[in-house]
Amino acid sequence: MSRNSHTTPSLITNISINGNRYQGPLQHLEGKKDFKLFTWCKDPEFLFATASIIGRGALVVFRCITHRSSIQANTDYQFLPYQNPIVGQPEWIVLSNVMVGRYGVDRYEKYRTLKVLKALELIELHPDLAPGRCPVIKFAQGIMEYEDILNDEDMRTALKYKSDKLKKQFNVSETK
Repeated sequence: MSRNSHTTPSLITNISINGNRYQGPLQHLEGKKDFKLFTWCKDPEFLFATASIIGRGALVVFRCITHRSSIQANTDYQFLPYQNPIVGQPEWIVLSNVMVGRYGVDRYEKYRTLKVLKALELIELHPDLAPGRCPVIKFAQGIMEYEDILNDEDMRTALKYKSDKLKKQFNVSETK
C-alpha cells in the first residue's frame, strides 16, 4: 500500500472567507501580496525582526495580532457576533489585558508599547466606541517600510534609535 503525498499549505494561506483567500494579518496592506514564510510561525519573518528591535512589548503585541486575526479569519462568528470586533475585517483585533498577560506583559507595558507602535506608524488604533474599552488594533501601512529590515543594517539602527527615543519620551511623560 503506497501512501499519498499530501502537501499542506501554510496556515496563513489556507484560510478562505466567502471565497476570498485570507493572507494573514497583512491582507489589508498592498493588495494580494503573498509573503514567503521562513519560520513555523504564521507571520512573515520581518514582523518578528521589527518587533524584536523595538522590544518585548512589541513582540507580544505583534504576536497577539497575528494569532487573533488568524483565528478570527478561520472561525465563523455569525452565531457570536461580539467575538469579531469589526465584521468582515478579521485583521482588527481586541487587545485585552488578559491576552497580553498570557505572554507576561502587564497592562502598563501594553499601553506604553501601543503608544510607541502608534508613533512609529506600525499599528492603527480603531476609534473607541465607548470609554474604558480595550484597544482595537491592526497593522498599519507603515509596517511595509520594514519589509527589508533583515538585509538592511541602517534600517535596523534607525528603528532602534527611534524606538528608544519614543520609549524615553513616553516613560518620562507618564511619571510626571
